[in-house]
Amino acid sequence: MKRSRLLVTLGALTALTGPLILLSAPGGADAASNGTHRHGHVIGFDGGPARGGDDGASLADRAAQYSAERTAPGTTVSAAALLAARGQANALAARGGHWVEQTTSSYNNEPAGFTDPFWSNAGAGFGISGGRVTDLAVDGKVMYAATAGGGVWASANKGKKWTPLSDNQPSLSTGALTVNRTDHTVWIGTGEANTNADSYLGVGVYRLQTDGQGGPKGAPTLVGGSALLDHQVYRLLVDGRVVFAATSQGLYRTSASAAGTWTRVLAPTSTPSPYVNHITDVAVRPGTRGQSLIPVNGYRSGGPDNAIFASTDGGTAWTKVTRPEPLTAPTSVGPRWRTPATDACTR
Repeated sequence: MKRSRLLVTLGALTALTGPLILLSAPGGADAASNGTHRHGHVIGFDGGPARGGDDGASLADRAAQYSAERTAPGTTVSAAALLAARGQANALAARGGHWVEQTTSSYNNEPAGFTDPFWSNAGAGFGISGGRVTDLAVDGKVMYAATAGGGVWASANKGKKWTPLSDNQPSLSTGALTVNRTDHTVWIGTGEANTNADSYLGVGVYRLQTDGQGGPKGAPTLVGGSALLDHQVYRLLVDGRVVFAATSQGLYRTSASAAGTWTRVLAPTSTPSPYVNHITDVAVRPGTRGQSLIPVNGYRSGGPDNAIFASTDGGTAWTKVTRPEPLTAPTSVGPRWRTPATDACTR
């Protein structure tokens, strides 16, 4: 069906179902929680004024339009475009001058007793709300937090004050981080691995040398070149001299010195697809220097290669841990699995 015909069809369905939805909504004191503001405003799905047709079909079409505007003529935008744009921005001429901040007051300035029906700085109070935190790490008394779109932050006083560490990176979209306590380096995996409309592909894994107290010593440096460009990072793990990265395109390994390249050691599905080889987690038996490890391969849509894999040689050879019968068509990774050879359950 052509897009124009689909839009007409969705519009007709919206016109038919919209009144029914409004009539079925309870009124009275509960109206504000069901799309009506207490002052009589009708609120749309985005917090603004209702524009009519805010049902499931309309929302899906609006989301598709939002995405198409940002990816056309393709379906995705490579992170390489971000790097190119950053290079162009850095090449722009700078003009001197002195800037004076004018808005020094907090923007959580909603008047008492009033709730703005529209999303705005003067009414929503979003400044007191935290965004998505994708990972946490600790090095002694220092806490590190990775955020979905704000990079990595450090606190040395139990969270009273947070300092940004990765503002100079090409991308602040962060999926994972870990700390190598041997040398107090922080490893930052760009590319948030959550599935939503504003999760952005990464530009690689960065390594930041710190002073052990949360302070950076220099800027983050890219590890392994462009090997992990356009990846999303689910987990970073250090064991001895080895670092593993569980990503949306397989499991990778590199040296903890950051001097080498990334080697992909596990990608069970050979058919190219954005929905396969999502290594969503990896665990290493401590003290084995990365030799004994168990990663998880699985995407929510299911697939024959969704499973837990095991290796005792650092990822050179793998044993696929299968589901117990009669569950022969795995759709997600469950809590109990066994190997055909030993029939031993693992958790």
